[in-house]
Amino acid sequence: MSAGIGEGQLAVPPGGGKPWPGWMDVSSAPPLDVGTCRRVLVVRTDHLGDLILSTPFLETLKRSLPRSHVTVLVTPYTRDALSGNPSVDEVRALEPAPDESEPPQSVRKNPYDVVIALSPTMRAYSIARGVKAPVRAGYIYSRRWVPRALSNVLLTHRAVFHIDALVERRETVPHEVEQLLWFARMLGLSAEPVPLRIYPSPDDVAAAGARLEDPTLVAIADASRRAPEWNTVSRRDSSWIAVHLSAAWIRHPWSMGAFAELLKGLLHALPNARVAITCGPQEVEWGRELRETYAGANRVKVVSDMSVCEWAAVLGAARIALSADTGGIHVAAAMRTPVVAAYEQSTYHLCSQQWAPWMVPHRKVCKANPAEAIPEIVREAADLWKPGR
Repeated sequence: MSAGIGEGQLAVPPGGGKPWPGWMDVSSAPPLDVGTCRRVLVVRTDHLGDLILSTPFLETLKRSLPRSHVTVLVTPYTRDALSGNPSVDEVRALEPAPDESEPPQSVRKNPYDVVIALSPTMRAYSIARGVKAPVRAGYIYSRRWVPRALSNVLLTHRAVFHIDALVERRETVPHEVEQLLWFARMLGLSAEPVPLRIYPSPDDVAAAGARLEDPTLVAIADASRRAPEWNTVSRRDSSWIAVHLSAAWIRHPWSMGAFAELLKGLLHALPNARVAITCGPQEVEWGRELRETYAGANRVKVVSDMSVCEWAAVLGAARIALSADTGGIHVAAAMRTPVVAAYEQSTYHLCSQQWAPWMVPHRKVCKANPAEAIPEIVREAADLWKPGR
């Protein structure tokens, strides 16, 4: 187990005059010319958690280029996560395409001065190249050999991150937000750590209150409060623990039976708490099973079929949140909710550092054998639940 309030400082590189940390190589291209960056396209077409972790970069970008029009290309599922974000002027969804080497129709005809590939994938680099912007920037992980080789052609500005070498040497791995902010500095942007951001609307908060049958949330929504202010008020006396059910929990040696034992342990250790179990589209059947199991139990609610911002409102209403290594960790952190995060034993060194909860109180637990991990998770949740945490 490890505890903390989350990263939030951009580590200063060692001496010797090198302006970048040792795990990062940069291209020799000049920084962005603020005067020519009128239209910027940011490509982040991978997972929801990665998009949430990119919000400090987007905030840095908009603060550094306040007169630029910033468009973000995302997947249809994650689009809602940028609703109401003041750092983003426009959001476009990636459409299915027979030729992934071509940019999607939604951005192909728009003239961009800068394209920034925040997804370290060939698809993102190809979109950047296909848009034909004069500046095409991205970062690459050093052991992804093909994208690294082709990035010389596809990108004008690039950074290479040697994260695999850090893992092999069991050295400290920088958080993904930290990596993106160093990338922002390479581009000449003024980057300082800020919290993750997501902005549920009053309608999202009202929907969360209705699902949880929580009149406090409904009243707050009626008062038209927006995140993050509203959830700070509601958490003060919140009795909710939000537990996100995902496939990441149900991996050998874990099972639905082990997950049920975890819920039983939480209810026993925190007799005044209520548990809100959230689940996504892929876990609807598991959610239905749990809903039948806990039918009539006023301490347990199972909620599914939510938009991203409705889900965020549920996590924001909780006093603490529990999640395996999924986007649930980062949605909760964006709502300033303390998090107990459980990571797989095989990838713990990397994942518990690069994808740790950012700038919120948290506990990190190795999700090994359920007989050992469940008591530890329950203890950490009970400790994080205490007033003043």
